[in-house]
This record gives sequence, structure tokens and C-alpha cells, in this order.
Amino acid sequence: MTAAHILKWSEHPDKRIDPQNGICLSKLVDKCFEDVLIYIDENYKVQLTDEVRGDAHLYKQLQDYENKKIKLPADKSQRHALAASLCCGADNSVIKKTIISGM
Repeated sequence: MTAAHILKWSEHPDKRIDPQNGICLSKLVDKCFEDVLIYIDENYKVQLTDEVRGDAHLYKQLQDYENKKIKLPADKSQRHALAASLCCGADNSVIKKTIISGM
């Protein structure tokens, strides 16, 4: 397990020590999340890229997370970080770099 930032450390210096900007992930999931091999769509569901689907071994490791809805913070005021983390992927799809609960 590794401690990961939800909003990128390099891009959000004001959130570097904010405990609300952290999550514990497995090393595999953290690396895939950082490399945008997995992402959260606009419906807050985990999605896998075509690159993951094209790698039989990696897909086997991640397939249980595909289309799984994340758990949103109970405190709705904390959800603004989710919207603030929107970015566009290489294929121009909407990607949310956010919490992947249960991974």
C-alpha cells in the first residue's frame, strides 16, 4: 500500500498536506491512476483505457474495478475537489483524477 495524492502534488501546493487530498492505494492501482491507465468518468465510475484492455495480464489485475462506482465523500462540501480535478485525456474524453474507494 502507498499513500497517494488525489490532486497532483506538483500542481496543487496548497493541498500538499491536506489530509482530504490523500488516499491509500495499492502500488499497482496508484501507478495506473498516475499514468491515466485507469480513470473516473463523469458518472464517478472507474474506467480502464484501451491500453489496459490490450494487456491481458494487466486487464486481469484490474478488471474487477471496471465500471465500479466510487464512494463519494459524505460531506458534500468536500466534493468540490472532485470537480476541480477534471482534465482531458489523450482521446479528449473527460477524466477525473479522484478517489478510487476500495482499491
